[in-house]
This record gives sequence, structure tokens and C-alpha cells, in this order.
Amino acid sequence: MLVRRKGTLSFPVSIELEMASGARSRAHWDGKGNWTTLDHEGSDRVVAAIVDPDREILLDENFANNSFSSRAKFAHRTLERATYLAELFLGALGP
Repeated sequence: MLVRRKGTLSFPVSIELEMASGARSRAHWDGKGNWTTLDHEGSDRVVAAIVDPDREILLDENFANNSFSSRAKFAHRTLERATYLAELFLGALGP
């Protein structure tokens, strides 16, 4: 797995990997360089990675970009689309 740092500040950081079975493991990155690779052994597939899971680096301006998940996120998108379609339909009925 490739983990990339955006920005100019570099700090040592923990990275948590979540497996398909729900198991979690942590790795440590010294923060040197713009990226690092994490090796994972075993048949359990990695489905998510979280950089700084304990939010120890308080200088981080955007915690939203600290994770990646390969799991499908359809539920909220479906509701969003249904709401939009209802809005269009009601707009067509109105003046």
C-alpha cells in the first residue's frame, strides 16, 4: 500500500490498516520523503488505511484526507440522489 504526504511539513506518524475481516494493524512511518509503502502479509485484504488515527498531529489542517477506504459507500449517495430527484419532481409541479 502506498501512503503519500501532501504538504511540506513532515512528522513521524502511525498508520492503521483495516482488513476485510475487521482486524486492524498499525505501522509507523518516520515521515521522511513524500511517500512510503506498507507491506501487508496474509490473505486478508486491506480495505482501509488511516493516517494518524489518534489525531496526534494537531497542525493538520484537514483530517478528512487522512484516510482511504475501498469499501462501497452507496447508502448516502442513494439518499442524495433520491432527494435530488424528488426536488426536481416537486419543482416541475410548482409555479
